Amino acid sequence: MSGPDRRYAQPDVYFPAQSYKSRNTVGVIALIVSIAGAVCIIIPPVMLIGWALVGIAFVLSIVAICLRNRKRGHGIAALIISVVGMILGLVVGLFVAVAAMQDSLPDVDMPEFDPDTGEFQLKVLTPPGG
Repeated sequence: MSGPDRRYAQPDVYFPAQSYKSRNTVGVIALIVSIAGAVCIIIPPVMLIGWALVGIAFVLSIVAICLRNRKRGHGIAALIISVVGMILGLVVGLFVAVAAMQDSLPDVDMPEFDPDTGEFQLKVLTPPGG
């Protein structure tokens, strides 16, 4: 008999090469930009900068998700934060627009019901001294 006895030997185990997903730098950058954009978009004086940052983060997050052999967690988080930031930007923008329109409209008193005529009458308030 030549060589070791194969009856008691351990079976040959094949370990397939593990696919290692490397760090996704684009995803990390997209995450940082999306957080900065979401914060800026809710502050009215810097809202335009926030919109630009959220738009850039949206594109970067899609690129980060589409890269092969890269981790996708940061890209997905950046995509979610940028979409939430866009929704927040729309809500804050509507509030700012309504507040701006409200300041430009004339002051109108509530309608008063006249029981004698049976009609509502609106009274426009005049500014003091005018």
